Amino acid sequence: MNAITDNKPATVPTKGRRRLPTELSIFLVLIGIGLVFELFGWIVRDQSFLMNSQRLVLMILQVSIIGLLAIGVAQVIITTANSRHQAPIGGLRPRHCRCHGQKTGLPHGNG
Repeated sequence: MNAITDNKPATVPTKGRRRLPTELSIFLVLIGIGLVFELFGWIVRDQSFLMNSQRLVLMILQVSIIGLLAIGVAQVIITTANSRHQAPIGGLRPRHCRCHGQKTGLPHGNG
């Protein structure tokens, strides 16, 4: 027996390991980005990036702008996926298929 023949959703085997909350994961990624900037700051400039307030503000602004762009791109992808069937190029396909079917002698594009 399997999930398809039983008409039930498949269950994923879970281990005893708990996942971190999403907010904590994002926070840890931001800390990692900060540490990478700090490392490159000492390698390239021989000074701290995080203890310099101007650079810290610049990094926060850059991460904020990237986040806003990601949200905008996701919104555009979602809205265009919903209205794709209304695109003007969509009306050309049935006409082309119908003409092709009439040329070959088959009824309305079935060949």
